[in-house]
Amino acid sequence: MKNLLILLIVPFSLVLGAQNSVALIAKADSLVVGKNYKEAISMYTSALDAGSPKAETTFKIGNCYFFLGRDTVAQAKYGEAESLGYKNADLYFMRGQSKVYLKNNLGAIEDYSKAISINPLYYAAYKNRAYLYQQSAQYGKAVLDYDFLLVKDPSASLFYARAYNLQMNTMYDKAISDYKQAIILDSMNSNYYLNCGNCYILIRNYSEGVSYYTKAIQKDPTNSNAFLSRGFAYQTNGKNMLACEDLAQSRKLGNPNASQYMSNCGALPAVGTFQYYLKYVAELGAEDFEKKINYSNKALEIYKTKHDASDSLNLSALYLNRAAALVSKGDFESAEKDYKTVIQINTEPTNTFYAASAYYGLGDLFVAKKENKKAILNYDKAIEISKSTHTPEYYFNARALAKFYDGDKKGACEDYKSAGAAGMPLLAGSPLANLCK
Repeated sequence: MKNLLILLIVPFSLVLGAQNSVALIAKADSLVVGKNYKEAISMYTSALDAGSPKAETTFKIGNCYFFLGRDTVAQAKYGEAESLGYKNADLYFMRGQSKVYLKNNLGAIEDYSKAISINPLYYAAYKNRAYLYQQSAQYGKAVLDYDFLLVKDPSASLFYARAYNLQMNTMYDKAISDYKQAIILDSMNSNYYLNCGNCYILIRNYSEGVSYYTKAIQKDPTNSNAFLSRGFAYQTNGKNMLACEDLAQSRKLGNPNASQYMSNCGALPAVGTFQYYLKYVAELGAEDFEKKINYSNKALEIYKTKHDASDSLNLSALYLNRAAALVSKGDFESAEKDYKTVIQINTEPTNTFYAASAYYGLGDLFVAKKENKKAILNYDKAIEISKSTHTPEYYFNARALAKFYDGDKKGACEDYKSAGAAGMPLLAGSPLANLCK
């Protein structure tokens, strides 16, 4: 009878222990939710003593140590849980996390990969692994992980991340495409434009690079890296005035790298002089027409008050730049006056270049006004004047387009072929490409 009593009592005590361990685990879990990790460790330990599943409970204790910042202990607990047979995706993910904090990135990648092998849809594991691949310069592998992530979450930040890894893997065209997609999704992030500009510079498309740097600055005028990058791009193309202005602004914003590129800035014309404004205007791109008009006006004011005969020839370049900017603005009347001024001050045979350029500009002006016959007459003069030296091939191409728009297809093709013979590629995008085969 005693033996029977013992047999009955032992199973009943086991049931009581199991019930108690369940309650302790539930209490410990609630402590974790409340971020009371030390108390939770104590409760999980009591649960172990009461017979809770060792592997899973040890894993939970490891998590508590992780959240307390004790990553070495956490990692040891995860290893213990694994040795007890607890080999699920969450364990490897959390152990990967602890390895990151212990600066063992390659070990973390290995654990994230184990988590993914168990759960192929483990989004957080892919995201963390992609970042670590990037940090360890495994850009191709990072791209593959971002491919997966973008299917589930086509967000601006993920397109940007994949673009960066494509860029670092020298796949610049694909990187540009991703940067542009990121910009579509988040048009206010200055760094998206900045990095897109970097890619254009890397493929030596400086005009697009500068354009994207400018957009980056427009979105965030405090982006010192955008000023630095645009300044460097200007400097590479010999536009030292613009370069120095941007580099100075980058330095003013606290960028420590700006000064090393400013060695030539001390030799530039004094700020506010005629030569300063003249050089500045010459360096500005076509898209900066408001600045061109502004600085041209300032230069002309200085010239009128402090006339210097040595500057007279430079006036032509100044008027030509301002006229082109006025055309871009749509102020055709003022532009026409500037072009005619250039023609008037360049009657000497030695100054045919400026006069021809002015007639060519008038041709472009009349094309913009859809007055093609007047455009053709001015292109005629530009070509005639420049014959004594060298006729730029683009004069023929411009006149060809004006003739085409005016209905003279035969004359258009003659000029188009002359442009090609002079060395100008017959661009596939021209409406004459198929007509003049």
